[in-house]
Amino acid sequence: MGATVKAGQGGWALEVVRGKDEGRVFALGAGEVVLGNAPGDRGGLDLASQEAPASPRRMAARHASLECSPGGLSVRDLESPGGTFVNRQRVLPGQAKPLQPGDVIQLGGVQLKVVDSRSASAPSPPPRPAAKPGLFAYSIPGGPTCRTWDDFLTASAQRWEALREELVSGRLAGFLTSIGRGDLAPSARAPGSADERLDAWLGSLPTTAAARPELDVHPARLVIRVAPGGGTVRRSFQVANVGHRLLRSTARVEPPGVAWLKLPPEFAGGPFVTVEGSEVPLDVAIPETLDRPLRAELVIEGNGGSKRVTVILEAKTAQAEIPDANPSGDRPSAGGATIAELIARQSPAARVGTWGMAALALRLVIGVASGSIGEDAMTASGPDAPGLARVAATLAAVGGLIGGALAIRKGGPREGPTGGFAGGAAGVIVASALVATCRAVEPALGPWSTSVIAVCALWAAIGSGLAALSTLVVKGKS
Repeated sequence: MGATVKAGQGGWALEVVRGKDEGRVFALGAGEVVLGNAPGDRGGLDLASQEAPASPRRMAARHASLECSPGGLSVRDLESPGGTFVNRQRVLPGQAKPLQPGDVIQLGGVQLKVVDSRSASAPSPPPRPAAKPGLFAYSIPGGPTCRTWDDFLTASAQRWEALREELVSGRLAGFLTSIGRGDLAPSARAPGSADERLDAWLGSLPTTAAARPELDVHPARLVIRVAPGGGTVRRSFQVANVGHRLLRSTARVEPPGVAWLKLPPEFAGGPFVTVEGSEVPLDVAIPETLDRPLRAELVIEGNGGSKRVTVILEAKTAQAEIPDANPSGDRPSAGGATIAELIARQSPAARVGTWGMAALALRLVIGVASGSIGEDAMTASGPDAPGLARVAATLAAVGGLIGGALAIRKGGPREGPTGGFAGGAAGVIVASALVATCRAVEPALGPWSTSVIAVCALWAAIGSGLAALSTLVVKGKS
């Protein structure tokens, strides 16, 4: 549970109106207060305890900041992925949005109402009007206690499945009958699924808050970077229900007839229902050539409003950061490009030369690692012919140093031992493969296997041959 910020000279507070502890009040002090699910120790308000575990809308660690000054209270978004909303309107980047008592701030799936505690006799807000006739208190197992009709709307947003079970089991109808409101009791013979019956019942309650869903999408702009050459990739975006009751939406691609962007049949064929969040997949056909970016829009509309998602398809470059594109499945290199892309950057002629020299250099390394740099160490039949033990120890040491250094650079000192161990193991594997190749290939030279020149020529030919073979698989630049 996040700690409450101690009250100061500001006189402002935040009341949880959508979250695990609905009704809880956080008093705010003067100055800046950072809001999020891990805001840090310097005057931050940790709201992680208010987030629903299964919610697709999550707060950032440092999501937004409040500034309490003699002139009033304002909120600023801290470039959070999901955005900060005030009264359902998104706070623009860099904007300091002034706040008034009663304004509702939304961070992820949590909503907080602004309260001016200077006008209140206690830090907690006054109790809300009780239901008529009489008072009631209905506790949802594992969830909140409902004391007003509006509380049922809040509970549906937080505990839809639990409230649905209360309806299906008949406990909800029995309770309403017992307090003299049998006219509001849900019927067990009502048409539709359990979700539809709960939705209809919520719509029949005499609430003061709007009992309707509200559509939101994230992200509003989706940039997909791909390597041209054909194939398909799948991406997705989030449809969120930030209101109450079931959100029924349809999705379509505009302009009609776009060939490279498709919605799966389950989303393109008709309305889909969202309780809290839905992930909508997109199938993207990669063109053979992509000289300029392609652009289309996804239109999502329904009983909670309408939104648009701009989708841009563009060719990725070696310099661009590509957070979501590796459609070919190749292992990415440390620089972000795939192995195939690194190979393709070399022309066929350059590959033949560099690969041949690389293979020759590897053979020289084996000779040095064997403990001798004389002629016997460079042949397969001499008394100092490559032995696995020395080569493996040498390459394990080199691999351990490289692996440890890379791990420390990427993840910090704690990752050094793990990276060193992995690098050492890789060195042993490479040593085994190289020594086995020496012993299997070099004897084929016959009498020439004792010639350093012949052995060097053989390894240069092996490297050049592999380079020539790669041109059949990966086309290089001309």
